[in-house]
Amino acid sequence: GGGMCWGTANNCILSGNSADVGGGIYYSTANNCILSGNSAEYGGGMCGGTANNCTISGNTASYGGGVFIGTANNCTIVGNTAVDSGGGGMSGWGGGYANNCIIWYNTSADGSNIDGNATLLYSCCPDVTHGVDGNITNTPMLISVSHLAGNSPCIGAGSVEYVVGKDIDGDAWLNPPSMGCDEFTVGDVAPTVRILGSAFRLAEGSQAEFSAEIIGSSSMYVWDFGDGSSETNALYTKHAWNNLGIYNVILTAYPEGVSVTQVVDVVDEEMSAVYVAPDGNDANDGLSWSSAKAALQAGVDAQDVWGGIVWVSNGTYAVTSEIVIDRCVILQSVSGPESTVIDGQGAVRCFNLGTSECVISGLTITNGYASDELYGSGVSTDGGGIYCLGKNALVTNCIISGNKSDGSGGGIYGGTVNGCTISGNSAEYGGGMRGGTADNCTISRNSAEYGGGMHYGTANNCIFSGNSATHNGGGMFQGTANNCIFSGNSAEYGGGGMYQGTANNCTISGNSASEYGGGMLTGTANNSIIYYNNAVKGNDLRDTEAFYSCSPDVVHGVDGNITNAPMLVSTSHIAMDSPCIGAGNAEYATGTDIDGEAWLNPPSMGCDEYSEAVSGPVSVETDGVDKVLLGSAALLTAEVEGAVSLLIWDFDDGTVISNVLSLDYVWTQLGSYDVVLTAYNNTWPDGVSSTQTVEVLSAESAAVYVAVGGDDANDGLSWATAKATIQAGVDAQGIAEGWILVSNGTYAVTNEITVNKAVVIRGVNGPENTIIDGGGVARCLNLGNTACLVEGLTITNGFAGDSIGGGIYCIGILPVVTNCTISGNSAYSGGGINGGTANNCTISGNSATRFGGGMRQGTANNCILSGNSAKFGGGMSTGTANNCTISGNSAEFGAGMREGTANNCTISDNVSSSSGGGLDECTANYCTITGNTAVFGGGLDDRCTANYCTISDNSAESSGGGMNRSTANNCTISGNTAEYGGGMRQGTANNCVISGNTAGSYGGGMYEGTANNCTISGNTARLGAGIYGGGASFAANNCTIIGNIGFGLYSGRTGNGTANNCIVWYNIQGDLTPNITARYSCSPDLIHGVDGNITNAPAFVDAANGDYRLLSTSPCINRGDNALVVGVVDLDGLPRIAGCFVDMGAYEFQGPFTADMDEDDLPDEWERSYFTSGAEAPNGNADLDGLSNWDEYIAGTDPSDAASCLAITNCCRSDGFTVEWGPSVTGRLYRVLWSDSLTNSLPIVLQDNIEYPQSSYTDTEYDDQTTGFYRVEVRIEE
Repeated sequence: GGGMCWGTANNCILSGNSADVGGGIYYSTANNCILSGNSAEYGGGMCGGTANNCTISGNTASYGGGVFIGTANNCTIVGNTAVDSGGGGMSGWGGGYANNCIIWYNTSADGSNIDGNATLLYSCCPDVTHGVDGNITNTPMLISVSHLAGNSPCIGAGSVEYVVGKDIDGDAWLNPPSMGCDEFTVGDVAPTVRILGSAFRLAEGSQAEFSAEIIGSSSMYVWDFGDGSSETNALYTKHAWNNLGIYNVILTAYPEGVSVTQVVDVVDEEMSAVYVAPDGNDANDGLSWSSAKAALQAGVDAQDVWGGIVWVSNGTYAVTSEIVIDRCVILQSVSGPESTVIDGQGAVRCFNLGTSECVISGLTITNGYASDELYGSGVSTDGGGIYCLGKNALVTNCIISGNKSDGSGGGIYGGTVNGCTISGNSAEYGGGMRGGTADNCTISRNSAEYGGGMHYGTANNCIFSGNSATHNGGGMFQGTANNCIFSGNSAEYGGGGMYQGTANNCTISGNSASEYGGGMLTGTANNSIIYYNNAVKGNDLRDTEAFYSCSPDVVHGVDGNITNAPMLVSTSHIAMDSPCIGAGNAEYATGTDIDGEAWLNPPSMGCDEYSEAVSGPVSVETDGVDKVLLGSAALLTAEVEGAVSLLIWDFDDGTVISNVLSLDYVWTQLGSYDVVLTAYNNTWPDGVSSTQTVEVLSAESAAVYVAVGGDDANDGLSWATAKATIQAGVDAQGIAEGWILVSNGTYAVTNEITVNKAVVIRGVNGPENTIIDGGGVARCLNLGNTACLVEGLTITNGFAGDSIGGGIYCIGILPVVTNCTISGNSAYSGGGINGGTANNCTISGNSATRFGGGMRQGTANNCILSGNSAKFGGGMSTGTANNCTISGNSAEFGAGMREGTANNCTISDNVSSSSGGGLDECTANYCTITGNTAVFGGGLDDRCTANYCTISDNSAESSGGGMNRSTANNCTISGNTAEYGGGMRQGTANNCVISGNTAGSYGGGMYEGTANNCTISGNTARLGAGIYGGGASFAANNCTIIGNIGFGLYSGRTGNGTANNCIVWYNIQGDLTPNITARYSCSPDLIHGVDGNITNAPAFVDAANGDYRLLSTSPCINRGDNALVVGVVDLDGLPRIAGCFVDMGAYEFQGPFTADMDEDDLPDEWERSYFTSGAEAPNGNADLDGLSNWDEYIAGTDPSDAASCLAITNCCRSDGFTVEWGPSVTGRLYRVLWSDSLTNSLPIVLQDNIEYPQSSYTDTEYDDQTTGFYRVEVRIEE
């Protein structure tokens, strides 16, 4: 709210104000106001609130140049600018509404007046659909930023529903009203006419910008530029004169013919040039080299010609304050960027170009710094080297390097960049560039948290290489890339090449991410090649839509995608036989390919359009290791410059591989090999070659040795010449997977040991004898994101203070720690170890202030995590544990584990002072969770999921002894205790055994929640020994609730319990309270025959010994309601509905259904399912379909439905002739026969004894016959 916050403005002018949000007004009401020239990050003119009958013009913001959210009624919103994508006039992120408005002539990064979230009704805007919701797309015919011409299509095109007050002139609105802030009226007063512009003296060929201001009545107006050209009804116009001279620009308003003249002087560019040189003087006039200015700012200030040039001589120009260019000038070096350097000295931004249409060319911009300390907070901390507001400014042929921003755009923020090198810059967002447009640029070695190379914006025909992001988007974060190369970029989380962006005809290879999507994460790829990237999950693509693209992570043939190797001969070019040639879609191809060649139709995938006339200079180099261990892969990469048609690798062992850009090669014999890489094109038919020698060594011969009595000055190649420190050993080992062998002793460190290469550090005599001691002052090991191995060491007394990873710090899971003891370390998070993969380790006695006392993130396999402590996750936080013992840890939340996954683990005797003694917000699969304690959720708490687990003997001081507010599937929950919910409180139990749990007050087995297909028995509580429902509801579906010491089901006065398809019997104090809704259930406390309930004894197989399966004579068989079934299997994992109807209780009787009281061979159960009794004649035909009841029983069809019959349901030919039939039922055998005619009495048996559930057969013997007949027969299985 630069001008106003939470207020009301009537008939006011709010101009030139600025704020982070709402440059003019913030959540206020503006009536008949002018909002102009304001600026903000969000909503240059206004953010939120309501504007009625206002003009909103000339405002600037990153999002929503004119309006960001809020409502505009009868407003004219013109000439505003949004630096980022969308909403030059209005951005509706949280709901923007424009009614009866004109939104035109606004600009944004993507060229739009509005973004997709703005809602327009009865408004005029080029970005709407004409005729929908009363909107129009016609040019509004404005004669000023507020008033309409007499022939404007906006006159009478609004809706009276949105009219408020009077128009901007105080005139009444007509019905229907006009769009915009002006109600057009024909007046007697002649109009006044003005020409507004910023340049009336300009260089030849430059464009002057003018706008019209006409106050009063006018039907049309005409521009006359004095050179024979004119334009009608253009509110904003640009014009360039091709000849020097003085011109009269005349603006005439009709019908009165009132006019105004502006004189424009077009001058010679060289004659009006200003000169700057290091040995100049700012007191000089700057009109020649001999009278040059000394400072660039002085040169810019002296250039008063629109489009005039400022020549800059060779030298370094150190700046102490940013150079501000607020006009259309050309700042150009004489000799190019290598000779002309602008140095911010690490203290200030180098250039602030604002919204000007200036050009800077041929400069190196370096050491600029847009810092919070110098500039404050918000938009002004963006653009370390160059800051632009919008894309007007053009930066061409420049080197932008070594700049920094505390906000966005380390190298440059916004603007249009052409033919530049943007390298080595850093920022929080967009290390190289943020927003704007980059054409034909090299963007390399920049770094950021998000978008190492670029954040937002558009890149055309650019090269992104070697950029990095500590979170997402190594090369680009969001934004659009057309015809670009992404190679060698990295991200510590996801999207090594690109994150959440769109790639059209790009080649994305050799990028990496520590977690997800080495090539792309959550984006869209069209006509692109995404190959040879690396990540833990999704090497090339992850959660990315791909169309007409080449990647191993797509489905071949779907959406035009292919999985074939692309056959790259460089990071940009494809081989002559690449499957990507002509495999793209012309819909996605824009501009030219990376070489400037036209795209064919259909185009190729990737950034290169293959041409048979491949010629020109070629250079070839091999980048890779020169030494490798036997059996290990040597990574070799081709670095090729120039157009190449064929690329061949020769590995000097008889192996030749063609058209692969990067590969891992393994030799099988020791020795020295000359790897020859040869590239071919039409100019070089014999090829251009590069040779690299690779030595293949044994691990023993390449080892580096470290001993306590060693010396870091030694070469480390033997025990006799061992290094003294592990760091020195790491530094000396230059071979991938090479060994660093560490002898017995304690290695005290005062600085962390940094491992930035894929090596093996091994304690030769195990962790008991080889100790790394951080002394309580330093982290022991920093393994980063390196695929290294640490083995056989004790890591102790490491300290990371307010950082993470006290003993060991890893990013991702690539670093592996095996057979180590990690103890007594501390950190803010990850006391023992952060990230990585730990195998067969003991992680004990570590502590963290926040997350993961023993381990945070990463994966632990076959480890012991014990005696660790933290606030969240005493043993482990946000990681995965496989086959681990997690015991004796402590935390406030999740003593054993918090927010992780445990597979096949024992989680025992952990203690939480609040919730989740064993687990908190975790998933546990096939685990034993026992003996844990907490206030809430002794075993598990808060949105945990347990699958196939044993949850026993846990305790909670308050609620949920076994589990609290969690889900259990196929678990045994027994012997747990709590005051409320001994077994579990709230949550859901599916197919579980809940037995022997105790609650001091309510809910021995369960307190509230839902139980499906469970047995709940032998539990104890004062009220509700089985399940208790208090203020919330509970539901039991197909459960057997038996033998609990107290009420089986108890619903309090305010409770709401339901029992569906349940058996509730033999509970000590009673089975269920009267206020429980029971349907199709069995209990002596119900009324027989009401709501499908029965009171018969359930007839269990062996209730005394806990076998609650049903005898074949049980009255509960087939007495449930199928509509109330939850799940598809019973507690045994067998079909939930085995007969015609579901059984009551947790176990489904699977048959055979042999009871036959009338001895007619039709089972009573079958007869009762379709008829009113268990006695129905076998030869009866109730549905009159020609089949007897006996026939229907054999076929498994419904005897009461004539449409129910055994039939061939489908036939199809595919790798044979397939016949499908139905129904297919249990206890039957099926036979398929074939005959060449219906009269053949001896058809051929194709297959017999086909058992349920098979219901199809594929014939490969007679499927080639032109005619034939198939028959399916059925009989009862004997």
